[in-house]
Amino acid sequence: MEKYIAVTKENREFLIKTFRTTKMAVWRALTFVERGGDSPRARKIRQLAQQRGGILMIATPAIETMHDADGYMRQYFPNGVMLECVYLTFEKGPG
Repeated sequence: MEKYIAVTKENREFLIKTFRTTKMAVWRALTFVERGGDSPRARKIRQLAQQRGGILMIATPAIETMHDADGYMRQYFPNGVMLECVYLTFEKGPG
């Protein structure tokens, strides 16, 4: 799975200035690219990016979700796995 840290343009520019580095170095750190992607500097860039509101994102294939009338939610994955959940209704008691 591909992962990256999503940041605003302003935060990306802040990281470039703070670490006195290039756009490419920040991009490599935020996208976990191998060359320089797990260096101590890259880890610091990612940590500061998340402290300033960056969000760790994971890109996964889209999976269709079926909400059936029988009270089930089902997801069918490409590897043959099916995830099935049952909707339960609880009556709220006193208090």
